[in-house]
Order: sequence, then structure tokens, then C-alpha cells
Amino acid sequence: MNSLKISKHKYLIFFILLLFNLTTLTSLNVVAAEPDPSTIPPNIIVKNINVNADGTVTIKGLVSDNLTIPESIKMKLVYLDANQLENDLGSITPDSTGLWSINTTFTENFNKYFIIATDGDSNEEKIPVPTPPTIIVKDIKKNADGTTTINGEVSDNLTTAENIEMKLVYLDADRHENDLGQITPDSNGSWSITRTFPDKLNRYFLVATDKSSIENEEPNNTTIFVQRPYVTSIKVTVLNYRHKIIENGISKDRDETMEMDLIYKNEMTRVVLDPTIAIDFSDGVPANINNLIYLFDKSGMVDSVTPTKSNNQLMLNFHNLKPSTTYYLMFNPSLISEKYKDNSGIFVDDNGNAFFPVIKKFTTVSETVKSTAIDETMAEIPNQPHGFYSNNVSTCSNCHSTHNGDSPSLDTPKSDYMDKAKENSYCMACHDGTLAAPMPENLDTNNGDIKSKHDAIDTPEHSSSAGSCITCHNPHITWSEDNPTLLKDHFVYTKDNGSKIDSLEVNCDTCHKDNAVSEVPDYHDNSVREVLSYKKDTTADGQSGNYSLCLRCHNGVKASDIKQYYEDQNGVIESGHSIIAINGSKLRGNIPCSVCHETHASTNLKLLKSTLGHENQDSEAFSFTTGNWDENNERVFCMKCHNGKTSIYGVKALDPLQSPGHSLMEKCSDCHGGESNSFLEAAHAPQIDPTKTHSLTQTESPSPTQ
Repeated sequence: MNSLKISKHKYLIFFILLLFNLTTLTSLNVVAAEPDPSTIPPNIIVKNINVNADGTVTIKGLVSDNLTIPESIKMKLVYLDANQLENDLGSITPDSTGLWSINTTFTENFNKYFIIATDGDSNEEKIPVPTPPTIIVKDIKKNADGTTTINGEVSDNLTTAENIEMKLVYLDADRHENDLGQITPDSNGSWSITRTFPDKLNRYFLVATDKSSIENEEPNNTTIFVQRPYVTSIKVTVLNYRHKIIENGISKDRDETMEMDLIYKNEMTRVVLDPTIAIDFSDGVPANINNLIYLFDKSGMVDSVTPTKSNNQLMLNFHNLKPSTTYYLMFNPSLISEKYKDNSGIFVDDNGNAFFPVIKKFTTVSETVKSTAIDETMAEIPNQPHGFYSNNVSTCSNCHSTHNGDSPSLDTPKSDYMDKAKENSYCMACHDGTLAAPMPENLDTNNGDIKSKHDAIDTPEHSSSAGSCITCHNPHITWSEDNPTLLKDHFVYTKDNGSKIDSLEVNCDTCHKDNAVSEVPDYHDNSVREVLSYKKDTTADGQSGNYSLCLRCHNGVKASDIKQYYEDQNGVIESGHSIIAINGSKLRGNIPCSVCHETHASTNLKLLKSTLGHENQDSEAFSFTTGNWDENNERVFCMKCHNGKTSIYGVKALDPLQSPGHSLMEKCSDCHGGESNSFLEAAHAPQIDPTKTHSLTQTESPSPTQ
């Protein structure tokens, strides 16, 4: 009985032990599946990446390991070369919390670089260096309904385009960022915005963020302005006139001056000799100004001055400039470096956005005007009929001879001026640098013909020879801020029957003969005084009135009919050379004549420029001095701008050779010369062939994270 009980007890104990062992074995099997902690590699996290204004890149992140303290983890940056060999670029030292940072220059694509971390057990983790998204603005177009369409692309080396989050942001006057909505790129990275922009485009910017980094404390993103910053004004003091005043019974000379904006004035004259030039920008100027503003005359650079900065403005104080001298004010002379590979000549804001380049021309006041005062007894000084551009009535004798004149206007005999055109000799008597600014591109020191190949047309006032000054300028009118170069003015009379008489087309004595002034119908009250206009670069808005000086002759009657390409019965015609400027200029229409032609002279036929474009000019000058205008000259000339890099007004045209259906054997005017297939039309109003894939693009620029 007892033995039976003992036997049952043993079986019970055996059964309990068996259950315990099965449970234990199961538990041990789970533990055995876990890896050895000493074999786990470090974990590398990239928290933020930013491209700095100086071109360096800062990458911040975190590293951790389950057994190794962070400061004992060895980290390094490596570069993978063409042979797939790793090149050690230096160590990275994390702090006690695992935070690390790199600041370096990446000379190759980011996907060639890797970050490696190794713990104390020689476990290694290797990750590619991530990049922020790259945003490119490809095209900005103004639509007929007033909206603006902006197209572009976004890309990233690790994130597919549809996983990049984009938005448009507006920066208000208080520098607050206002979110204007999401932008959705397609699978290829293309994106588009169409909306009304009530403020300037440089107040808006685009933000692109890797969606995978959005939860990070510092997300991996890129910000660029929709439009590069630009100059908004260049203010300088000019002398209007000097006159005599009586102050406390004492006669004194007093200068009447005014402040002018060179941005919206063509070739301003009478600038004072010690000017303070204030340059205003659409965006903040750099905290550290590394690139100076340059001032040149024909002899070279004038002693540079260090500008003083105040918000969005630079102030330059020049002293002792030479009288009657033409100067060029220039900054950001990046006309030959497409990608801005070095920092020479680049002017950027604090975010690294490159300003559009500007070169402005002005002439200082002459010694005669500066030092000669008009008598205070002269009535209505600003309205003197023969002007006071020289403030010296004896200057009349430069052109007129009281006793020896050989014409009704007492012109000095032509024999006094060798074989040179009389009117030009009159002008060059002063415009050789003695009394007025010289014109070195025209002046022949041997007193030969003006070097212009532009044959001026005979006018009713004078019989003009080639390149005559008085074809475009009137020496008898008064200097004014709106007409500092004395371009021709004229009266347009409207008769009772609605017909008009232009004093440039009909001489005064046509009606005013034999003292018959009283017999002339009284329509003079309906007259309007106009100045022939010639706008350039930043001053032109693209309307045909900007170029009335040129179109007065180029109307198909006196010279080739260019006017037809600038206006029709409905206004300005549609043209492939009609541009919306994005560099701060006012241009919203046809490009000015001065984009392609030199005003006074050129070594090329047709007064064509040797270098074309405002930015990224072709390094090889255009030359066409003799011969016929054939298809080769046509192609070479067009491709000085149509080369995929040169830009005007911030806009560049793509290289046609990169577009389907083009070749070097083609003649541009065959497709773009309209019905006439003429280069005259192809150059002045090219028609866009819908079978071609041309498009206009905004010029690329460095950005805060590109």
C-alpha cells in the first residue's frame, strides 16, 4: 500500500518536472533567436542639410549605439571615386549626446559621398549623404487675364518627386511668412503655379521638403525666391543750372540741383563732380560686402570706394570726378561665367541669391556749365528758347558766324571744317572732351568722317550726311531731366478738320511765308510738343513710343520698315522678341533697338553689337564688317543669344540645336521670318513656329540651398 503511494507520488513529480522543462525549453528558444548585442551597428540619422552663402554645406545629425557611448563612435566622410574606391575626407566627432556636424565643400554630386560610423566592436554603418530637394524655376509668363504662370522642376537624390512636399510662401512687410498653398509635383518632378501676384515676385519664394524629414526638428528642405533680387533705383545728384541771386544785398551764385534715378533715365548728363550715389535693392544686401561697386571711365577703373550699408541700400561717396567725362557704374559683372563657378563679380544677398547685373552710364557736368552762372535778370530761366546748355552765349560762334556765314542761319563756312560734315564738326568742336563729354567711339582725331556706318536720312531742317548728329539731336533746346541728351523735339499740330502737321515733316516756312503769320488758321493751341524717344535696357517698357527716334525714319518711307513690326492698328504686335522682364526692368513688350544695335557706331555692318546679352555673354565677339548678309551670318548672329546660356532681362532663350527639327544647315528666317521669310522680320518680330519646341526660361541662379 505504502509502496503504491510512493510510486504514484513519483509519477506526479515527474509529470510536474516535465511540464516545467517544456516551458523552460520554449522560453530558451525565443532568447536564442535574438542577435548578439555586440554585433549591432551604430544608427546614423541626418537631421538637417543646408547650403551656405559661401558655397559650403553644413550637415547636422545624430548617431547612437546600444553598447558604445557616442563620443567613442568613430565617424568619417568618404568620397566614392570613378573606380568605386573610398577616399577618406576626414573624421567627424560626435558629442556626448550623439550630435555631430559637418561643414565642407562638395565638389561632386552628393550621391558620391557617404557617412560611415564604426563602434568599439568594429561594427560599421554606411549611409549616403542626403541632399535637400533642388528647385528650378524654368519659366515665368504673364497671361492675358492678368495672372502669372510659373513652371519648374524639383528633384532629390533619395526621394521620388511625388514624395517631395512643396508650397508657395509670401514674405510680408514684417518679414512674416504667409503660406499661400501647396504645389504638387508630378512623378517627373514638374510643377506649375498659375495665380495673381499682387506684389513683386521677389517677395514670394518656394519651399520644398523631403516628406521623410518633415517630423525632424530641422526638416530637410530648400527655399528659393521666385525671382532673383535686382536694383530698384540708382539715385545721383545732377546740376540743373547755376544762377545769380541777391542775398542780403550781395550777389551770389547758387546751384539748382535735383536728384535723379539712373535706372529709369537714359545716359544722364550734368552729374555733379562729388556725387553720393544711393543704390536701392529689392532684397537685403549682404552683411559682409565682398564685392565692391565699380566705376569706370575710358581710362579704366576709378579709385573704388567702400560702400556703406543701410537695410536694402548702399551708399557710395565719390570725390573729384573729372568734368565732361562719361562714367560707367557697374556691379556684378558676371557676363562670362554661366554657373558662377567662382565668387568673383557676384553680388548676393544674405541668402545667397545673386542680384541681376547692372551697368549704367552717366556723364559729369562740364566745366563751363559748372562755373558759369546765368544772370538773375533773365526771365523764366527754365524756358529760354535757345537753352542754357552751355550757360555761355559766346558758344553760338562755334557754329554761327555773324559776318562770314554762308546760309540764312549764318552757318560757319564749310571750308573751315575740311571735308567733314558741317553739323558733325559743330558738335565735335565741343564733344572732343574740351567743353563737353567726348564720344570716343565716334571721334576721329584726324578730323575724318564719323565712324558710323549708319546712313542718316535727309531731313527738312538740314541736308544730313552719313551719321549726322543733328538727325537725332537738337542743339537749341534746353537741357532737362527727361531729355538730358537733347534728342529732337517737335510740335504736332491738330487742325480743325482733324488732320495733323508734324514740324519734323513740314518746315515752318511752308505756312509762315511772306509775313503771313496772321493768316495762318489758329490751330496752334491744339499743338503738342513731343520729344523723339529712344529707350534702352532698364528704361524701356516695350511700347512703340519708346523707339520713336528710330521708327521715325525706319517706317518704310525713309528707310527699311521696322515700324511695322512694333505696332499695327491694334497696338503692339505679337512677337517672339516680346519679353516680360524679370530682372526689375519695366519691359513688357518688344525688346529695344539697343539690345542688338550700337546707337552711334559699330565695327559691324547694320550697327550690330559685337557682344550681345546682359548676362553670360558669348566669349567670342560677333564680327560682320564686310560681305553679304547670308544664312551663315544670320545663324551666327542669332546664336549669340540663342545659345542656351545668354540672357537679356533675366530671360534666356534655349539653344535651337537642342530643339527637334533644327540643324546648323538651316536659315533662321526660313521658319521665323514670317510670310516674307526675311531676316528683317526674323530679327525684329520672329514668329514662333508651333512645330518647334522653343521656350523662354528664367536664368538660373545660386540659391540658399543650391
